[in-house]
Parts: sequence; structure tokens; C-alpha cells
Amino acid sequence: MPVFHVTGPDGHTYEINAPEGATEQDAIQYAQANLAQPSGGAPAPTQPQPSAAQPEQSFMDKLGDQLTYQYDQLNQFGNNLVDPIAHHFASIPVGLAQLGMHGAKAVGDVIAPADNTLSGLITGKQDGNWIDRQTAAYDKWVQDRENAYQ
Repeated sequence: MPVFHVTGPDGHTYEINAPEGATEQDAIQYAQANLAQPSGGAPAPTQPQPSAAQPEQSFMDKLGDQLTYQYDQLNQFGNNLVDPIAHHFASIPVGLAQLGMHGAKAVGDVIAPADNTLSGLITGKQDGNWIDRQTAAYDKWVQDRENAYQ
């Protein structure tokens, strides 16, 4: 990979790592296109990109940049790992409660079956008993919670 040293309009010398087959003119054009951006433009990338035009840095600056980048990567990895674990561990009591609701509903259906009429089943206006309504409402809440997480 060819490396070119280009002096920018600000007087800094930039090191351009160009792809194979690139000429010095290609590196100069790349530097002009990237250094011509206004100072209030896009934020700098979080990790120094080897192909980006940058002023030469001291060893300590490079080390600091690399440590900052590695910390950011580790922090992002931790956030991406902890969120699903926390969600799924929090789902355990939700699932147990849902299991309890359905168990209570099954017991209630055996002890005191709801007055299900054929017309109520056809029209969908069958209210059922209190435990049926609570179980249906809890199932809907669990479904909405999972849809919101997705």
C-alpha cells in the first residue's frame, strides 16, 4: 500500500495511505477533497482511519486515540451485551406470572365454567368471567411489551 506525504493548506503534513495502483496525484486530490471541508462540518471519526488525511501525531497522541477507541468499543460491547441479558432476566418473573394467570384460569374453568353461549362465541361478545378477562389483558400486555422491545 503506497504512502504519500501531502502538505495541506493549513501547513500540516498529512500521511495518506492509498490503495494499490494509486498515484501521488490521487492522494493529493483525496486530501484536497477531505481537507476542504469547513471547520464546523461533520464530527471527526471516533477511531483514526488509516486512509484518512491526518496531521502527523506524536506517539502519545496515537496511544491516547487508540485507548479512547478501545474504551468506546468495549463500552459499546457491554451495552449491547447487558441490554438483552437484562431484558430476558426481567422476563422470567413476567413469564412466571403469566403461567400463574393461565393456571388460575384453568382451575377457574374447571370449578366454575363461564357461560359461553353459541351466539356469544360467534359474535365475539363473550365476556367470560373475571379471571378470563384478566388473563387476556395480561397476555396482551406481555405481547405489547415484547413487540416494543423488538
